[in-house]
Amino acid sequence: MTVRDLDAPGGTFTHWLIRDLDAGTADCPPHGDRPHRHVLTVYATDRRPPLSPNTPPDASSGASSGASLDELRRALAGHTLATGTLTGRHGR
Repeated sequence: MTVRDLDAPGGTFTHWLIRDLDAGTADCPPHGDRPHRHVLTVYATDRRPPLSPNTPPDASSGASSGASLDELRRALAGHTLATGTLTGRHGR
């Protein structure tokens, strides 16, 4: 699954590339920020993408290393059986 934010301050931003998502996982935007449009895309594939999972965030920057959205799309080329997309507004 991918989660992209269409209204991030610097333009469209990919928040997550996720596999094997735990059902109890929650995501919350910052308090007081205006609602953002988030695009969630799920992929049904015939194999797991051969990509490294994210490593823990870098304490100084908050950034995690791992696969990019383009790398995921290349890895799924020819292996995607179906996709589903949901766009919603999310704020708090």
